Amino acid sequence: MRPVADLLADELAVYREEFPLIVADLLALPVDRPVIAEGAALLPELVAPLLAAQNRAVWMLPTAEFQWQHYRQRDWAKEVVKDCSDPAQAFRNWMERDEQFARQVRKQADRLGLMTIVVDGSQDSETVTAQVQAYFGLG
Repeated sequence: MRPVADLLADELAVYREEFPLIVADLLALPVDRPVIAEGAALLPELVAPLLAAQNRAVWMLPTAEFQWQHYRQRDWAKEVVKDCSDPAQAFRNWMERDEQFARQVRKQADRLGLMTIVVDGSQDSETVTAQVQAYFGLG
């Protein structure tokens, strides 16, 4: 029920705080094989300085419509907001926060010359997977 700008600021702050812990976990993995790391805390501005090359990362960002459509179908999403004073407003704030988060990630990636893929539901998962594989030069 908090203002969307506050929700976004808190989310970004938490991800920035978590990032060094994620990096430590990744550095503890064996170096003789590739690693795929996924998660909202992997902000482009934090990841970019650690990349061996710009083409070693991609961010997949949902359109607002895609996200709203799919979160509305998830029972657990309804559970998250059910105890709020206005569950419908809380859900709208959550979705708006995530829309703004995606815009922020897109801005960071664009500024740094990093790849983003917009997920809007117009392509099936196999097509999106093929895009990622091609970008990374995987067979």
